[in-house]
Amino acid sequence: MPGLYERLNKQLGDAGPRSNGLAWPREASAPGERERAADLAHEPPAPGIDRELKERVKKRLVEELDAEALERAQRGDDRQVKEMIAKILREEGASPLEIARQAAALHAEVLGFGPIQPLLDDPEVSEIMVNGPRRVYVERHGRLQRTSIQFEDDDEVLRLIERIVAPLG
Repeated sequence: MPGLYERLNKQLGDAGPRSNGLAWPREASAPGERERAADLAHEPPAPGIDRELKERVKKRLVEELDAEALERAQRGDDRQVKEMIAKILREEGASPLEIARQAAALHAEVLGFGPIQPLLDDPEVSEIMVNGPRRVYVERHGRLQRTSIQFEDDDEVLRLIERIVAPLG
């Protein structure tokens, strides 16, 4: 299984697997779909992190942290990575109020499962369904809810899938 250092380098070196021009399936337009969609609980949209800023932070992490520090972070000792992310964000001019939110999102992307990490950490979530980069649903207490979580594009979803299945070989 490739280590975190190799995965970060791969993400920076190429955009990952391509969707070969195939789009995610469109939502069905079955009768009653709008009524079902209205029943879904919608969270307010979460502001994203600028893609260029994410790439700069990742690049600096690879440059400034050694492979051992990144591997320690993957095993649970992530203090050094968290501190480095916050330092880089400060140097990039992020406001003090934004540093915590952006650092958490970047930490989840680098060491966790990206945008869905908060859902994985939520004990009330029993299932997560990703039906494309802009359609993420959860099941809480037997009820399906649409979330405001979004991926940047199809490639980010595919990279997440690779990260999930990598331990399976």
